[in-house]
Amino acid sequence: MIKRLMILAFACIATTATYAQKTLNSKQMIGITPIVCNELDLPGDANRSLTQKLRQISTKNGFGAISSNFILTANPVVVDKQMTPSAPAQFIVELDVSIYVVNVSEQIIVNEITTTVKGINRLENKAFIAAINRLNARTPAIRNFMEQSRTKIVSYYTTKLPKIISNAKSLAEREEYDKALAILGTVPDCVEGYEAVVDLMSQTYKTKLKIETTALIQEAKSEITQGNYDDAMDIINNVNPVSPNAKEAYAMLDKINNKIEAEKRAATAERLAALEEQKRQFDLKRIDMQKQQQNNFELSKLTAESAKEVAIAQANKDAEIAKNDAVLRTTLYKLTR
Repeated sequence: MIKRLMILAFACIATTATYAQKTLNSKQMIGITPIVCNELDLPGDANRSLTQKLRQISTKNGFGAISSNFILTANPVVVDKQMTPSAPAQFIVELDVSIYVVNVSEQIIVNEITTTVKGINRLENKAFIAAINRLNARTPAIRNFMEQSRTKIVSYYTTKLPKIISNAKSLAEREEYDKALAILGTVPDCVEGYEAVVDLMSQTYKTKLKIETTALIQEAKSEITQGNYDDAMDIINNVNPVSPNAKEAYAMLDKINNKIEAEKRAATAERLAALEEQKRQFDLKRIDMQKQQQNNFELSKLTAESAKEVAIAQANKDAEIAKNDAVLRTTLYKLTR
């Protein structure tokens, strides 16, 4: 039986990623993941009901987080199933539900308990569900079972803490920061020596962020070199504000702003110079044609001056838009620091 349970448990452990982790204040909250394997000989609806019951057993007994190391699972066995002779006939289902806490990394059963439940309904699957719903997370037996499991889990982490820290450091040295943080994240904060875990997690996370931010900074600089200022600012916006070198990244916004203004001013000057040259050439032609085309000259001169004013206005508008966008991003950064 135990061997079969272990096979089922390890076959479905990958489903742990489907549950969202909760952040809880109590230091007594221990991580454990409720799992019901699909391989169990249960109707589909009953399987879902059992999953919900395990979650209740977990949360109502102070196991409020998710763990990749420890799972809470169950194996219901049909003890008796019969139909009532009365009309309408109903199914009576009796189950022995064995509940286990399993250490996945060590591949051992930490604790187990078996409780008998019975359900009745005119539909067979509903009778299974009725039986499973008889599981009570607050019975003295189950409360004692979960408290024993808590003690054993804390003892496990206390004993393994030096090894866990060593493994996390090795992973961090290989730049496998996410894996290192995942290992450290399994340790309950009620374990003696947890301060060392906190320090290492903080150090590892900052190192991870610094490397990621450095890469983003280099990517942003490349975009700036190519004149892709909007893309550069989008890249900088991906920087995590708690990164040790976030200030360096956000300081680039001011540089981008200044560069945009300088280039816009240069572009305006080039436009003005081109217009002045165009006017000069036009004036030379005007002198030659003044006597013959006086009326046409006056009209063309007015057109050139109007074009010059429009060009200057548009250049100033472009520069102001770019300036305001960069200032906005810089202001948002300062307000959130």
